[in-house]
Amino acid sequence: MSRPLLACAVLAATGCPAPDAEEESFLPTPVATDGLNGSEDLRVVGLQLCVHGESVYLLWMDDRLAEGTDRLDLFMNVSQAGGRAGSWLDAPLRVNSGPGWGSVFNPQLACSEAGGFVVWEDDRDGSLANHQIYFNGTVDGLSTLGPDRLLELDADGLSMSIEPRIAADGDTLTVAWMDSDAGTFDIFVTTSTDAGGDWSRPLRLDPGKPGSAFSARPDVAVADGGQRAWVAYEDVLDGVMLARTEDAGQTFWSPVSLAMPEVSSPRLCSVGDDEVYVLWYQRLQDRRELLVRHSDDGGLSFQAGAVALPTASSNAVTFDPPCRAHGDEAVVAWFDDRGGDWDAVYAPLAGGEVGAAVSLPLEATGLGLPATDFDVRDGTVAVLYDNGFKPGVHYVFRTEAGLLSGPYRIDDRQTQEVVDVRLALLGDDLWLAAWTGATEDRFGVFVQRGALGDEAAPLR
Repeated sequence: MSRPLLACAVLAATGCPAPDAEEESFLPTPVATDGLNGSEDLRVVGLQLCVHGESVYLLWMDDRLAEGTDRLDLFMNVSQAGGRAGSWLDAPLRVNSGPGWGSVFNPQLACSEAGGFVVWEDDRDGSLANHQIYFNGTVDGLSTLGPDRLLELDADGLSMSIEPRIAADGDTLTVAWMDSDAGTFDIFVTTSTDAGGDWSRPLRLDPGKPGSAFSARPDVAVADGGQRAWVAYEDVLDGVMLARTEDAGQTFWSPVSLAMPEVSSPRLCSVGDDEVYVLWYQRLQDRRELLVRHSDDGGLSFQAGAVALPTASSNAVTFDPPCRAHGDEAVVAWFDDRGGDWDAVYAPLAGGEVGAAVSLPLEATGLGLPATDFDVRDGTVAVLYDNGFKPGVHYVFRTEAGLLSGPYRIDDRQTQEVVDVRLALLGDDLWLAAWTGATEDRFGVFVQRGALGDEAAPLR
């Protein structure tokens, strides 16, 4: 009989409650979801995780079909039972499944009650090795994928299209990207209202003449069943721009400027159907500052000025994405290395106000940013990370009451290298973690499910 992986991490005086026979709160050991044979030379990168109810979608790129080359393919594994043991597919699905043998880049994953959906850059078309925007998704609940499809009109790959972003609400999907069709990059958007079956003709959002100004790095958020969507991007002339639709992408209002130039990397965070936050970096004389503006009427109007986040750092670096929202709560998080090691710092967003900064010590090496992810649920904020000094993947969390707990190690293997980590809080004090890394015997994609406070037994 194998020994248990997880130990109860509550005070001894409280005792360990017996597990609920009908609700397994944790996996008995980390599960490899990649279907790989453990090849040490395999590259696995770009991990992403999306959870909607009991449906869990895990996405990554690897070179299993072209080892020894630069080509990567996209793979997805799916659980329809909250990531529990035995619920994952025996072999992952290849996402870029259409004709052509191009490589994939910069995938983005979204999910809703309708399914799991992926957009990415692909260089299969034409002879110029330009990137085009492709889409695929699973909508049948049975974890199958059909042929992928091109979302733009440039079937010959004559221009470069990069940095796609996707958001999903019900059957409505919104995708935005930057395209060099007119010479300088412009922002384009397309929408599907039937879970990816049909797509609208791509619409250019920039208000000036095509190619008249460099526009880049779009982000997308949706609400109200997909009827309302926002697209934020940076523009060299007009700064942070925001476009919105109220009719599921049939029409978009002319973009408005929320900040002057010398800004970068705008990101969106929506709360409910009406509230939206726009965050971005701004370079000051001696440091980089994080700023946010808030709308409580769906983007019709915004608070008068941007609010600076209390980073107190010479070079603020946010998580990616920097904001998480669930229900009516939203949190923005960043890194702080003033003590020599990297700590996670977060602040709540509410009603256009930025709350006090709260620190989560990671005890991670300050030599470089650790692989990290975070989530918020029911007032609890948790951070999953790779500790540079201690083996394995760890997490810490702070409850709504302010109780700090951790760090806890979640894998019982001697993980030698961690590339990516992803975290989702599931409610009822449960979490689901995923990571890519090398153990003593294989490189792969692993998942672990547990309750807040669960920790791995001594390393095997």
